[in-house]
Amino acid sequence: MTSTTFIYALCEPGTRTVRYIGKADDVPRRLRKHLNESARQKNHLGNWLRAVLARGEKPALVILREVSYSLWKSAEKTYIRIARGLGKDLVNSTDGGEGITMTAEIRAKIGAAHLGRKLSTEVRAKMRIAQKGRTFSPEARAKMSATRLGRKSPMLGRCHSPAARAKMSSSKIGRRASPEHRARQSAAQLGGSCSQETRKKIAAALTGRKRPSEACENMRLAQLSRHAKVDN
Repeated sequence: MTSTTFIYALCEPGTRTVRYIGKADDVPRRLRKHLNESARQKNHLGNWLRAVLARGEKPALVILREVSYSLWKSAEKTYIRIARGLGKDLVNSTDGGEGITMTAEIRAKIGAAHLGRKLSTEVRAKMRIAQKGRTFSPEARAKMSATRLGRKSPMLGRCHSPAARAKMSSSKIGRRASPEHRARQSAAQLGGSCSQETRKKIAAALTGRKRPSEACENMRLAQLSRHAKVDN
């Protein structure tokens, strides 16, 4: 995290009348984001930016002050208060200093926008690189564990609901991985190894575990089916 950040203003082109005051670590990048998001923003800022862009113009950018990162909230509030006191018609929807708040409604909209969306191979590769070597705090681990409670594998004492298991089972009936898919799985696992701690946890979870007779019979039938297909 940087030690300083910037309080900036977006102004009417030509007159340079202040219309918006905000905070950004990278001000030019923040301006580009404002312009890109303006098409779908349904607020005063979005309406003003669309009007400026419709005239073939762009808002003027002015850096008001570079401040310590620990002081940006009070600085942003101060500049917004001063501008409003001078009669500036700001399009800020708040008094500033609060940053971005992810409300339940915003989270729901983001989730709906990403529903069914498939990531490209390039994006997946970038995500793997970004996550490599990343560690989570005990609090974050506890939250992730709580969200997955009841959805983990049976070997850990928690399993999917009967309805969920029925759906998963029906979706896999007659399904076989393609040679390309098997090759990708093999390449992904190549050279991978579990830590001693992970090995101990897996061993402890499997100790004394007995598969139901129905599961054993299903596995036996699946193996017979695979052998029959190979022989044919």
